[in-house]
Amino acid sequence: MAVRAAYTKYIANYSNKKNRLKPWKRQDAFVADDVTGNLHIVLADGIYIDSLNLKPRLQNRIRCMATFDNPVFYKKKQLGYSNYYNLSTIYLGAGQFVFLFKGN
Repeated sequence: MAVRAAYTKYIANYSNKKNRLKPWKRQDAFVADDVTGNLHIVLADGIYIDSLNLKPRLQNRIRCMATFDNPVFYKKKQLGYSNYYNLSTIYLGAGQFVFLFKGN
């Protein structure tokens, strides 16, 4: 009987569209507490973000924006070649700086 009640509650919550989980809509706002001191951003041939004063949560969010799919990996995968030395994603970070491409 308890299983049926739990199932009925699950169905009621699932059918309610306001309470449904929407994984594609995640909160993209940065939290101000993740920066200690000043955030240094340099605009040059790209966008360089100094990760020295950032907490790991914000560092990981920025690093996710700085990764992209490696086209060589997927081309070799499609052709059936070895991808032992090719990573599926490319990360553009060097030392304490994270590099982002500027859009044209």
